[in-house]
Amino acid sequence: MRNKTRLAIGDINALIKEYNDVKDTIAKVQREKDLKVDTINKKYEARLEVLANKEKELSILLRDTKEYVKNV
Repeated sequence: MRNKTRLAIGDINALIKEYNDVKDTIAKVQREKDLKVDTINKKYEARLEVLANKEKELSILLRDTKEYVKNV
């Protein structure tokens, strides 16, 4: 009986270790995913900001040009 109890405790400890290893791996993969997603997101946000600024600049130029043509 005592031997079976030791084996059961050993099995439980092995399962707990494996469970914790899996949880750690999941956490690591999630952090990697978050880092990659954040990097990609920042890249596209920067590109969109540049395009938005260009759009605003062109809009102002169009408005001013139309106003100039209208007054000439």
